[in-house]
Amino acid sequence: MVRRRWPVIVGQGVAVTLVGLVLASSALGPHWQPAGWGLVLVGIMFALTRLFVLPDRIRAWDTGADGEVRTAEVLAPLAAEGFVLLHDLRVPNSRANIDHVVIGPPGVFVVETKNYGGRLRVQSGELIVNGRRRTGVIDQVTRQAGVVSSALDGIHVGRIICIHRAEFPLFTTPRLDGVPITDGRGLMKVLREAPHVLTPEDVPRLALLLSSRLRPALSSSSSTAGSRR
Repeated sequence: MVRRRWPVIVGQGVAVTLVGLVLASSALGPHWQPAGWGLVLVGIMFALTRLFVLPDRIRAWDTGADGEVRTAEVLAPLAAEGFVLLHDLRVPNSRANIDHVVIGPPGVFVVETKNYGGRLRVQSGELIVNGRRRTGVIDQVTRQAGVVSSALDGIHVGRIICIHRAEFPLFTTPRLDGVPITDGRGLMKVLREAPHVLTPEDVPRLALLLSSRLRPALSSSSSTAGSRR
């Protein structure tokens, strides 16, 4: 993410600015002064632009990545409750990834993470967040559940959508096409209150099978938890 590159970006901007200041100081002669002040301006604008003026696609990726990290942190306590957590799995023959797979006593679940601000509601068969239609996320998590189910030889896979920053209705968990749409707290509630369908022996067996068939999208950012830790 861009925040992790701040020291590099700032260092590059400072280096260009310092060269400009040397030239602007007349140490090499007055004819270098205009070029020096130009470099000072370039160094400052470079750093400000790289740090704060991001293209929309980079901004969206950075926001989405933050959401995935937050969901992984929310799920982490389940590792002590007999669950295995798999993060950032690659969809075979695709550039797409599966944000989170939760395997535990209640079964196998795909959790798709989004990071949307604004009021959330389900209305007329549509998911609306901040006035924008977001129903496509249902198709997305459904495809991902199908991939995981196929990798596990047809076992049923539940679908959950976790949306951070959104303003949820009070006292209810919105659902669309049978998919619960939750924030972080609601996600844990859905998983902990689901009826148990797997034995303690099933959980590590299914986790090992899935890990052997779906590889991490980015091995440096993927992790497992629970009995495989």
